[in-house]
Amino acid sequence: MSGFYKTFKIWGKSFIFLPSSMILFESNKDIEEMVKFAFEHADQKSIPHNVKQLINIEKNTRKCLEQSKPFDDFINSIQINMINACNMRCKYCFADGGSHHKNSVMDEKQAKRVIDYVFEHIEGNLLSVVIIGGEPMLNMPVFECILHYCKKKALEKNISVRFATTTNGTLFDASNLQLLDSYNVMAMISQDSCDKNINDYLRCMANGRQSQYEILQGKKQLLLSQQKKRAAHITITPFNKNFAQTAISFYEEGFYHVHLDFVKSEVAEFLFAETDIAIIKEQLEILSRYIIECIDKNKIINCHPLTDDIKRIHNRIPRTRKCNVLDGLYAFSPEGNIYPCDVLMYDEYELGNIYTGMDENRLIKMREKFGKSEECANCWARYICGGKCFAEMQDSIKANQKFICIMRQYMAEITLYIYDYIQTNKPEYLDNYLK
Repeated sequence: MSGFYKTFKIWGKSFIFLPSSMILFESNKDIEEMVKFAFEHADQKSIPHNVKQLINIEKNTRKCLEQSKPFDDFINSIQINMINACNMRCKYCFADGGSHHKNSVMDEKQAKRVIDYVFEHIEGNLLSVVIIGGEPMLNMPVFECILHYCKKKALEKNISVRFATTTNGTLFDASNLQLLDSYNVMAMISQDSCDKNINDYLRCMANGRQSQYEILQGKKQLLLSQQKKRAAHITITPFNKNFAQTAISFYEEGFYHVHLDFVKSEVAEFLFAETDIAIIKEQLEILSRYIIECIDKNKIINCHPLTDDIKRIHNRIPRTRKCNVLDGLYAFSPEGNIYPCDVLMYDEYELGNIYTGMDENRLIKMREKFGKSEECANCWARYICGGKCFAEMQDSIKANQKFICIMRQYMAEITLYIYDYIQTNKPEYLDNYLK
């Protein structure tokens, strides 16, 4: 009965996890043998009734989940790219210096056209709007226009709208921070290392003179002075493998959320080696131990992907896809073209535009391509992880995909450990993740 349950040991504790029903319990050798026997001989009378029930729940849930969920044709999440330009030249940038090989700037008229198109195709009572670039703060008049016009349209349709943006943080000032806070924009700044030399190598300024690291020291003070929940993003590369200290530094400075992601690049210097697996795992353990210390102290923090799936695990809600790309989420370029997401804003992934609408044939073919991954279908962590994202599936270097899968499986084990730790030692803290 391969795939019906997962046994794993982490930090001195043994667990059994039922991947489809998302049931987790502490284990030992005797329990493991009993579960193995029960799954292989479910019809035996000697198997306790409650164990048989458990087996049936897992098997029936798996059957339901294996039936492909149809894609929805409406829109409920958007990414708006306002400008193909950036004031930085990050070494690993998937967007070619923020340009996506183009040189377009969205104006207010075009921004309103995009938003009008979105509200013509929206369904549901919540719209998620992520404002991106390039560097989005290079085009603040249109940034403000999007916030104001989206809010206006949402009020007309009685829809809630949630705003977010990712920025390099170098252009923050009191004025634009006040604007973002007035619309409750979740602003996530990107910094890859608390070591100035490493960060400046990975994330260099376009003018070649300034240092993002130095600029952010003052900007972060401004950002954190408003007593708002702030987020920070770390791209993990072979150059900043000691990312745990950077993440902990963010938390100690006052950030609420740290988002970890692995670099998306086919450039040789950004490819991970097999020897990096042990190093990254050690860093994840250091960070996880810190998170548990915060839980013990009732300090509220969040980390992607180590803790932000706790609510779903507790409520046993499996993640059937990595995100809702092609299933409610679409990205819009400054010219009004439509793409699956901001990472894939290139001609070969164009789905149509706001003037002629979606190309249904291209959309169907891309959805068919997005839904196929044998590795994910046979992976025990698939309903925690959600599988490969569409952008990752375009990576031609299989070693990249294998590395990321190994790390995500380990991250899933950590998430389950943290969830069990809270349930066992600090059940009242669980409310922080369920709100």
